[in-house]
Amino acid sequence: MTLRRTRPPAREAVLVVRAEDGCVVEADESARRLLGECRERPLADLVDEPAGVLLELLADARRSTSPVPGRLRLRTTTGVQALSLTGQRRAADDPTVVLLVRLTDARFSELTEALDRTNVEIARRMEVEEQLRRVWSQTVVQLEHSNDQLRRIAETLAHDLRNPITTIAGFAGMVASDPELSAENAMLLERVVAAASSMQDIVEGVMREAIRTSGSTRVDVPLGDLVAWVGTLVDDQVVHLDVRDSLPVVHVSVQAVRQLLLNLVANAGKHRDRVGPVTVTVSARPVGDGRCEVRVDDDGPGVAPHLREEVFTRGTTTEEDGEHGLGLAMCRRIVGEHDGEIGLGESEAGGASFRFTLPLAER
Repeated sequence: MTLRRTRPPAREAVLVVRAEDGCVVEADESARRLLGECRERPLADLVDEPAGVLLELLADARRSTSPVPGRLRLRTTTGVQALSLTGQRRAADDPTVVLLVRLTDARFSELTEALDRTNVEIARRMEVEEQLRRVWSQTVVQLEHSNDQLRRIAETLAHDLRNPITTIAGFAGMVASDPELSAENAMLLERVVAAASSMQDIVEGVMREAIRTSGSTRVDVPLGDLVAWVGTLVDDQVVHLDVRDSLPVVHVSVQAVRQLLLNLVANAGKHRDRVGPVTVTVSARPVGDGRCEVRVDDDGPGVAPHLREEVFTRGTTTEEDGEHGLGLAMCRRIVGEHDGEIGLGESEAGGASFRFTLPLAER
């Protein structure tokens, strides 16, 4: 028995195809071995893909002056194979396209197709991730805007409520101390004072929450503007606010430093030892390392030396009548959040002198 050597299928073939309808006009021997008798047949019959894919490739090659690469799955004499090819027109007025077909290794083709599918999936996921990032960014911006509006509302409410509440509590306390007042009326006024004090606690809580939620937002702001804001809240019959020096521009959380200054000024008014107003002087000077020292001095009774450190501890009693310092623990926390320190000494007038540091705005 004689064995006849079988010639391996061709791995390169040349086809001449009409671009208009995809009909094979010419096919060399390699093409006929690869695809069988294919002359005068639509090449689409041998393509294992939608006919539009082939026609689009032919149209691109017909228009182009350089070879156009492509990939097709063809029904060859050995089965469906993945093929890489190039198409190029013969001449500008020639309606045909020459296809140079190279048979790719089947295993390599499968890997290539898997890689293509992977690339498509990666591209799809990247697009989805980009869409999610855009949605996330928009959501964050909207939330920041909403939080900013809520902080402004809280600040406005505290600003509008604090002064009248303080006035109500002050006048009610003065009337309640009248010795000629009946016991029943004195009790009613004490209830008014207690209610006003409760309202003050609520306002302080709102301000603390506004400070907590906005503490990370710092801007450049004139320190004088923050002091002026405090001046709109204090009763000039209780506190006379004096700004002697030109105050610098600082880089701080506006709500937090407003509360810091307000607590210090209000503390001076709360602990005054006379009927008339206490004078509070605010000044500042640079101390290096991009910081300034702010002083809030008053001409009140001051604080005993052995209590000057303790007053910054929450709940510390500073007067014999059992009343507590107003928000001094919060003052230390606010200064600390700005990487500064706060201390208490004696002013030139014999009152309290609070000194703390804040970061200056960069020039």
